[in-house]
Amino acid sequence: MSWFVLIVSGMLEAVWAAALAASHGFTRPRPTLLLVGIVGAVIGLKLLPSPDDPDDTGAA
Repeated sequence: MSWFVLIVSGMLEAVWAAALAASHGFTRPRPTLLLVGIVGAVIGLKLLPSPDDPDDTGAA
């Protein structure tokens, strides 16, 4: 499962960079919305607790 998440994250990194370039300073709505969605997903995944964390703090 970890490898799958790593591969998908690598692909989304390229999508994130392309959306950032295509947003032209956040003036174009579709690429900007895609960029905000990906950043929101990354923040949401970061806030998830780690299965190895017995205290459920999510800290590494």
